[in-house]
Amino acid sequence: MKITSKMSKILEHRDDVSQLCKELFENAPITYFEYARYYFDGTFFEINTNASITKAYLENDSYPSLKEFAVNKSKFVCFSRDIELPYPAKAATGKYLENISIFESFDIKHRIYIDQAGEDYFDCCGFGTNLSFPNTMVYYLNNLDFLDLFRKNFLKQNQKILQNMHNNRIQLFTGDDIADPNIIKANEIIQSQKFTLEKFNVSIQKVLPKTNFSAKEFLCIQHSAHGKTAKETGQALGVSYRTIEKHWQNIREKTGVNQKSGVIDLYWWLFDSKK
Repeated sequence: MKITSKMSKILEHRDDVSQLCKELFENAPITYFEYARYYFDGTFFEINTNASITKAYLENDSYPSLKEFAVNKSKFVCFSRDIELPYPAKAATGKYLENISIFESFDIKHRIYIDQAGEDYFDCCGFGTNLSFPNTMVYYLNNLDFLDLFRKNFLKQNQKILQNMHNNRIQLFTGDDIADPNIIKANEIIQSQKFTLEKFNVSIQKVLPKTNFSAKEFLCIQHSAHGKTAKETGQALGVSYRTIEKHWQNIREKTGVNQKSGVIDLYWWLFDSKK
């Protein structure tokens, strides 16, 4: 997509957003922030702390489709070369891997997005970092409430900028994508999402405040979520079966979830959107 003069308006507020994120960047391992809104009529706007990234993925058509938002019922979605792509992205793996490559070229290796449905749009608020894996995922898992609070405060404090961006949004999607049944039945989608998110938020409130996973503990959860046995996980991490069992004992104590399957369910709520 060629960047036109109108499109360039979505790149104007980089300095404003960077200033608003200054305290966040100084007190957390976050190096990138973005806020995007995708309207059901196919229009779009985004503001972030690195306009060059926006320009790069607009020029390379490396953005999600409206349909992918519509079928995504998770509030939190992660993008990283080191974890599986979220379910909606698997239909366009090449495009998303290209998107990941673009961000990596700007030293942003792992991202988490907080998605929210509105009356006629989808909100997408992203945080990125170059922190090593899996420490990034451990940080995200332990700070979802904090990141969500930052998102809410950002929206509350920046109505003037957001209104300006709304007035200058660009046409991103046309034709079949807008006409998709998932978009036409937007109200049904939103009601379905709200029900799912309410259920999900209860899980966060009950479980996440208690967690403080080590990198090895998080890897145990991840390997188990992908079907690995304790023995296979031990071999992958270079530790004994008994050490893996000890990690799982710690995980259960930290989460308050007694069954391994319950912890794995929580993992998929956070890092995949099949549910």
